[in-house]
Amino acid sequence: MSIGTLIRDNLRDMQAVGIFVDPLLTHTYADACAQAVWQTARERAEHLLAGWCQSEDLPTQLEYVPFTPALMERCVVDASVSTAIWRSHHRTGSVRIGPDDVLDAARLLERWLQSRGVAALYRVYVAVAEYDFLQPLVLHKRLRESDFLSGARHYPYLPESLDTHLLLSMALDMVRLRQVRGDRVIQLTRLGVERYREVRDALEASGYFDQRVTLSAVFQFERMEDWDALCAAVWPDVDALRRRYLAWLNVPPDARLLEVGCGAGALTLDTGLATHLERGGHLTAAHASPGMLEQARRKYEAMGRPGHVDLVQAPADDLPFPDGWFDLALGTALIHFADPLRVLSEMRRAVRPGGIVSVFQTVQADLWRPFFVEWFEPVFELIARHRGMDVRDYLPSVDRLTNWFQSVGLCDLEMDVCTLRWVFDDPERVVQHLVRGVRFFQTELAHLPWDDQVTLVRELVDRGRDVCRKFPLAQRTLEMPTVMVRGRRPSVQVRDV
Repeated sequence: MSIGTLIRDNLRDMQAVGIFVDPLLTHTYADACAQAVWQTARERAEHLLAGWCQSEDLPTQLEYVPFTPALMERCVVDASVSTAIWRSHHRTGSVRIGPDDVLDAARLLERWLQSRGVAALYRVYVAVAEYDFLQPLVLHKRLRESDFLSGARHYPYLPESLDTHLLLSMALDMVRLRQVRGDRVIQLTRLGVERYREVRDALEASGYFDQRVTLSAVFQFERMEDWDALCAAVWPDVDALRRRYLAWLNVPPDARLLEVGCGAGALTLDTGLATHLERGGHLTAAHASPGMLEQARRKYEAMGRPGHVDLVQAPADDLPFPDGWFDLALGTALIHFADPLRVLSEMRRAVRPGGIVSVFQTVQADLWRPFFVEWFEPVFELIARHRGMDVRDYLPSVDRLTNWFQSVGLCDLEMDVCTLRWVFDDPERVVQHLVRGVRFFQTELAHLPWDDQVTLVRELVDRGRDVCRKFPLAQRTLEMPTVMVRGRRPSVQVRDV
């Protein structure tokens, strides 16, 4: 069995039982984790590794992979923390963790190690790190040794990790050091290129990249403190359209209502939904992200903590409510952030027979305007290079949205179409909103090394400034079709004949 096949199969096996090994993810979230998280992870690593690293069989099991106890410890610590983050996301929709989450992850990891062995974990960890360390060399052909070791291209990897992996890569003849005009530079060997491609293909085939992109996007969104301001800057009509949406729904004032994906509470608390239900109704606003929910909670506190409103942390595709509990479930601009059929199925389950499920969603539009192409040309080059998505596919079509409603058993569909102005005027806000908020181009950015992702985002901001000078505002404003759609849960269960 080839090394790539072995890595692919081990990654699939890990993900099947809920283990996710990602040193880049772990160090990206380092500043967001309490010290108690790292202390717990280190203590559990010492427990897990007791006796294993001294095993005489370990070098034989690792075959060609060089071994260091320090790297093995980092392997277990990073695996415990990244698994805790991954499991938290699947359980709650959030990526925030505490010591108890790390303990649960370490116990799961221990069971897997007892079955598969520590060599399998170490081999996977080294392969993932190899991909991250070799990626800048593939893109840039060579790097100054000082830049490599300082983490200039690999942030947030720690420098002590970088020197270890440089030595390992040299021992495996994947890189070499050369003198070029007085500088020591690192270059890939032919074996290094082959190894990079083998590991990249294994990560791709196992679904590993998809998980990494999802977690990165969730983390960025959770830390956005200026979401309302970004939306107001790029969608100046959004408040008026939210009010139009509520008028179209014609919600009874005594309804029991669920808002899925409430975000910072714009529809819930700013647009008047809570006030509309204050005489006899009840509103439950749910969101997966603690960061977004905290912003909504601040507004809730400012309103005097109305008793008919509940704020609940919950992912859109796994709602913690009894069947048939609500009269109406609605959501705005959320259907493209998760599995749409799972989200709509959960919303349908949560409403009573005869209850309503509704979404307010921007749909596909022609984005191939001269200003847009010129502004985001570097990303389009990435899309072409890596056979990524058509930019139009980031949003659903009207037909696809209708089919999703029908597929989960919603009937009597009604729809109203309006337009939302998308204004490309403030480059910093536009890029942050597009990349971090509505999550365009996340997959394409993942094909770049960490430093190059940061550089590309900065380049997009700079290109935006040039585009804003070149094109008048009218040409930088898109009229995005936006639909209000609702369907009814059948009052009587239809049985197959």
